Amino acid sequence: MDAAKTRKEHKIPAWNKGLTKDTNEIMEQITIKIKKRFQKGYTPWNKGKTADPTKPTYDPRLRKNRPGWPKGKSRSKESIEKMRKTKLERKLPAWNKGLTKETDPRVAKQSRTQKGNKFTEEHKKNISLSRFRMPEEKRKKLASIAGTASMNKLTKAERVERALNAFSHIPRKNTSIEKILRKELIKQEVSFKEQRRISTISYVDFFIPPNLCVFADGDYWHSYPQGREKDRRQTKLLEKKGYKVLRFWGSEIRENPEQCVETILEAVSPPDSYVPVC
Repeated sequence: MDAAKTRKEHKIPAWNKGLTKDTNEIMEQITIKIKKRFQKGYTPWNKGKTADPTKPTYDPRLRKNRPGWPKGKSRSKESIEKMRKTKLERKLPAWNKGLTKETDPRVAKQSRTQKGNKFTEEHKKNISLSRFRMPEEKRKKLASIAGTASMNKLTKAERVERALNAFSHIPRKNTSIEKILRKELIKQEVSFKEQRRISTISYVDFFIPPNLCVFADGDYWHSYPQGREKDRRQTKLLEKKGYKVLRFWGSEIRENPEQCVETILEAVSPPDSYVPVC
């Protein structure tokens, strides 16, 4: 360490500066040794050896005169925060910054190994947790960059379509009134589909073939002016597409679910009379 510091202070050039394997014997020997390490069947000198003095495979060269981090001891929060700040202050760029698989063989190799790779549920959970451990400002910045990069070239209709596609992968749980209506539909042997997406308009609580959309509206949320206006807009768009729409208040479903199902059965159109609107 002191020699390196002295060399830096006195601006002494490295011994191998300007030398190549073609002009220097020592450099040629070093190149041969390095090549051997990457050949198939090469066994490194430290394979099977350990730095633990209590084991028979102990080798003192592995310790490098350093005590190392105590086994079983975890770093403190202050130490982790200090390491994180040091890393941010250095602002070291990634080795593949600005490189693509067309311009760099290493990036091409990495993309080939990652293609078709499936992550386990545990790996996905760890990725999600690592995001939440980030500072709030950094999370917001990453989210804004991702949104700009993926959405800035799309039209409004394409953005809505993408948002609905993403939303369709999120499992939704039935509300209490939906469970009551579902139970009664099964009891009356009515075939239906739950949480059916209709184009880019809306998700329907119950879709009954061929063209009936049934909504179970909660008394609290759907009684607001904004909620009523949204419901009217959805109903109008669905009817324009050729669907029939029935909406039941939560109080109606709780008081008399049998009557709600009877209304549904009366509204079901015969298959011959339905012409889908694309």
